[in-house]
Amino acid sequence: MQKGESMKKTGDFKKGKAYLGSLCLAMALLLPGSTAGAADQLLPSGIAYEDLNTEIENYIQEHEQTTVGLAYSVFDASQDIARGYYGYADKENGIAVDEDTVFEWGSGSKVIAWVCVMQMYEQGKLDLDADIREYLPDGFLTNLNYDQPVTMINLMNHNAGFQDQSVDVNMAQGGYLTTLEEAVSAHKPEQIFEPGILTGYSNWGTALAAYIVERLSGMQYYEYVHKNIFEPLGMEHSAICQDLSDNEWVQEQRQKLRCYSPEGAWLMNTYFYITLYPAGMCNSTFSDYETFAKAMLTRSDKLLKAETWETMYTPTDYFGDTEMAKNYHGLWGVYYAVPTVGHIGRTSGCSSYLMLDLQDGIGSVVMSNQGNESVYTENILPLFYGEYDATAYQAGVEKPEGTYRNAKTVGKGPFKLTALLAGFDKDLSREYWTLTEDSARPAVELAYMDYFRVPAFQTLTETGLLALFAAGLVFALLSFLVGLVLIRREKKRRPLSLWSFFTGFLPFAVPLLYLRIMSAVYLPVNTYLWMFIAIGVIALLLVGLLAFGVVRNIRGDYSKGVRIYNWVVIFFGVMAVVNICYWNLFMSWEV
Repeated sequence: MQKGESMKKTGDFKKGKAYLGSLCLAMALLLPGSTAGAADQLLPSGIAYEDLNTEIENYIQEHEQTTVGLAYSVFDASQDIARGYYGYADKENGIAVDEDTVFEWGSGSKVIAWVCVMQMYEQGKLDLDADIREYLPDGFLTNLNYDQPVTMINLMNHNAGFQDQSVDVNMAQGGYLTTLEEAVSAHKPEQIFEPGILTGYSNWGTALAAYIVERLSGMQYYEYVHKNIFEPLGMEHSAICQDLSDNEWVQEQRQKLRCYSPEGAWLMNTYFYITLYPAGMCNSTFSDYETFAKAMLTRSDKLLKAETWETMYTPTDYFGDTEMAKNYHGLWGVYYAVPTVGHIGRTSGCSSYLMLDLQDGIGSVVMSNQGNESVYTENILPLFYGEYDATAYQAGVEKPEGTYRNAKTVGKGPFKLTALLAGFDKDLSREYWTLTEDSARPAVELAYMDYFRVPAFQTLTETGLLALFAAGLVFALLSFLVGLVLIRREKKRRPLSLWSFFTGFLPFAVPLLYLRIMSAVYLPVNTYLWMFIAIGVIALLLVGLLAFGVVRNIRGDYSKGVRIYNWVVIFFGVMAVVNICYWNLFMSWEV
């Protein structure tokens, strides 16, 4: 229901005062300049303003078993509709969430970057449709593979085509890649898609945009944010630098926050230094987060001029060939009973969501000290904006057939194997989506991310390669155990073939090294780079052993059974090398 419609409601009156109350209300509505009170105003969900706090409290009670700490606010341009703090910043020590609690914005920090970009645009320093190489040092973008230029709009839409970058991003210790220029330059992710084709959420792309702001403004990005965002809005309890040293009070308060899982279990070691800090490092009190959101809703002239706000809230990307907006200069289009724009933020220890209903002038912000949670950052939002109705936007709700992989993936380099973790497990009945069939890369398009179809042959090949690699390890282990049994039974030691033993067991080192690497990604890459080099050395050793084995098996005086056994060893050895090559595990220089 629209706000204009809600003004027509008269409310409920007791029977004895029905006539008088109705008469008074009618007179009030007829008087010039009169407006209905908050009791008569409805949210897009149909809930009355005055009832929202109660509805939220009831919702929290339904989920109190898994809820630790949160803060929330729902507002329009003139008033707070509902606002509150709940639970604990430190449950074990009984410290409640309050005005001094500092939360992480996570990826909500990106909205700040896009406002900064729009300020550069407003000042005439930046053309949003120009090739971004105009604003970067000569030869900086060494990771481009397509002739089509990358624009700032591509960065804002997250469709510049860059693969995922996770190396040297979330660091357990500070003091590493201390400047934004160092962080953006250290590991430039390969461009694996043509610009404008697929939406692949990119932290590096956002940091690159902030680096451009840094170059155009002549200031360190965090200094620019303080001068042009935090200070004009009076956000005195916010920090964004990768170690939060730009605000000592925030830095100190953040250390007091304990973080928890979505189920409410305490999590140790959830604080990380984000080297690409414009993409996710902002920390603040809830009040400052709310202040920023209100400035976004009211189109504050402290940040942008009215015409620039109008531009920012103009769609820059759409779902497939539809007229449904997908992105608005860095803000995502998300559909409930009404269309909204906003940005979610998730870290290992905190979650947040800034959402704006520009149509009805309603905004909301939610923060929690539970990492990757969805009860409050997503599932509560229909209370404000109404339930998403698939029939109102989309004809079908069934997941399309085939294998799909999200575009925030890795296509080249030693982390290519992680692409298998980018599967498609979304519940399409709860959000707007489109299926793009008539393109070189068929894809399911959703807010924040596209999922592209993987050819059946590629799926079969990758599954087969991994299965054969695993079978080789099983074969080597069984062969060794059987050999031990035979030696014990015959009570004499048979000479074992060293080449077949090493050919069978060297591949065991590959998954062990890779698992160790994945557990060390929060450390500087130079601490585990040697492991990738070691995998490359293993591949070379295997090639040598296989060549030797083939020659020996052809020329050697072996029985038929031994010869067959050797050919099986050779086959699985070849499969190990093929896997190392296919998954780029030897490409230590591509991290």
